[in-house]
Amino acid sequence: MKKDDNDYKYYAGPVYLSAPGKCVRFWAHYQEIGASSIRDWYHTSTYSNCG
Repeated sequence: MKKDDNDYKYYAGPVYLSAPGKCVRFWAHYQEIGASSIRDWYHTSTYSNCG
């Protein structure tokens, strides 16, 4: 199991906003650092939570 040392450069949550009648989407980036490589993962959500 990997240990989390709580050494973060950025923090973006949780964020709570009221958005009646709007749809929401998010973008995320995750970097996995191994012994000999670095892998970047990106994700953009679809619009959801409309209402």
